[in-house]
Amino acid sequence: MSTPYDAPTPPNPSSGGGHPAPTAPTDSSPYATPVAQAEPSKAPEVQGPQYGGPPSPPPFNQAPYGGPVAAKPNSEKNGFAITALALGIAAFLGCWIPFVNIVSIVIALAGVVFGILALVKFGGKVLAIVGIALSGVAIAVAVGMNILVGSAITAQVDAQNSELADLDTVLSEQLDAAQDDAVSSELHADDAALPADPADAVSEVAGFEEVFIYTDGLEVSVSTPEAYTPGDYAYQSDEGGEPIVFDVTVTNGTNENLDGSYILTNVISDGREAVKIYDDGIDGRGSGTILPGKSHTFSNAFAVENPDDLQIEISPDYAYDTAIFVS
Repeated sequence: MSTPYDAPTPPNPSSGGGHPAPTAPTDSSPYATPVAQAEPSKAPEVQGPQYGGPPSPPPFNQAPYGGPVAAKPNSEKNGFAITALALGIAAFLGCWIPFVNIVSIVIALAGVVFGILALVKFGGKVLAIVGIALSGVAIAVAVGMNILVGSAITAQVDAQNSELADLDTVLSEQLDAAQDDAVSSELHADDAALPADPADAVSEVAGFEEVFIYTDGLEVSVSTPEAYTPGDYAYQSDEGGEPIVFDVTVTNGTNENLDGSYILTNVISDGREAVKIYDDGIDGRGSGTILPGKSHTFSNAFAVENPDDLQIEISPDYAYDTAIFVS
């Protein structure tokens, strides 16, 4: 039995304890506090494997007992497959929008490329296969949608063009009909304004120096033709024939003005049309405006086949019949 004044028993070194033994107090006073003196600490020794016990685990990334080093997970392989899947999903979601899905086709092609690289270079992967499948479906859907929508738009445009062409045809026909009606109405109005048919003359054929009178009061006369000698600068389109000259007189007995430039002259001799001669002093045709009650006389020269066989035709206006004068 020990008392508080006895020194504590040091531990047995053979027990394997690591604590240093306390030192006995130097003061024998019952109130003295024992002080323990520690020995210098020692680093713990690494215990090797004991016979009959489990082996210690090897350090991280080292093979036990000199074996090969364990390979790291190949993140690049999974990265290609995941990229192919992500591109396939994106392309599939956008392939349903016409024309915009052209971008989806590009994305799908990229997804196919990444999927094939993941399969060929790093071995088969489910993600890569799914990505390739989605990309292929996206390409097929996008192309089909664009073909269908393009065909529908083309058919609609063709239908509208056909309707416009039909409308243009109808409008053209209506316009032509309206113009024909307007011309016909104008002609009927002109005919109604005449007091009588100008073609109804006192005599259908008159002789030279005689007066050809229309029912509305217009009078035409032709002087007796005479031989004519053309000047040095005279012109006629065809050589030959005997030159003659005569005067035409038109008296406006109507109530309206008459345009003298509309008066036309033609000569036939021996069944052939005479050639007109242009020369100084020869008027060749009427001119100016003939007022009501006024007369207009102008000279004409022609080269004829036979001066004794003449038929001179005078047309005062398109609304009048031709006045014929014979020798």
